[in-house]
Amino acid sequence: MPTIYDNIDEILADDLRDTLSESYKSDFCVGYFNLRGWNNVTDIVDTYGGQDENCCRLIVGMQRPSEDLLKQVLANQKPGLVDQAKVVALKKAMAHEFREQLTFGIPKAVDEKSLRQLF
Repeated sequence: MPTIYDNIDEILADDLRDTLSESYKSDFCVGYFNLRGWNNVTDIVDTYGGQDENCCRLIVGMQRPSEDLLKQVLANQKPGLVDQAKVVALKKAMAHEFREQLTFGIPKAVDEKSLRQLF
């Protein structure tokens, strides 16, 4: 059953842990992803087998700034059409952003391990 968490009225990590502990598969679609927050649930997700019917899928979609969208339209680029090189570049950029998260505070080995498991 799909559940939407707003992280305002609920403690997100607690509710996710409760739900995931009763699940064999999970799909996440998030607007912003914090790697250190992911560490709150990795022990449960790691128990999934990894096959199509026993896995965790994570979609991270950070909103592009309006300026970027305007530049794309003015350049007559068709939104949504992306070649393989662009996909690779976007993945590298996202991995770089996640690595940047680890530079705040004191980086821990578990944070780096989580990052490596996602890619």
